[in-house]
Amino acid sequence: DYIQLTPEYSIFEIPCCEKWVGKTVVEVDVRNKYSITIIAVERDNTLQIAPGADYVFKASDRLVVLGKATDVFKLGGKAKK
Repeated sequence: DYIQLTPEYSIFEIPCCEKWVGKTVVEVDVRNKYSITIIAVERDNTLQIAPGADYVFKASDRLVVLGKATDVFKLGGKAKK
């Protein structure tokens, strides 16, 4: 799912990348490595807005991210299916 904000930027809902599981937001270095911003994480039917740097990813997490479609689609191959 996604919401287009501008021709370049959108908000997407994506599954957590497998290689992120068990790591924190700061360990993954999401903004620098992937050029996306995590707006929220859905876990166990609960939405956590703006997870902190110490948030630890779980395999069942669904991420709400902001970024360029090209950057988010690059993550598609890394995300669990």
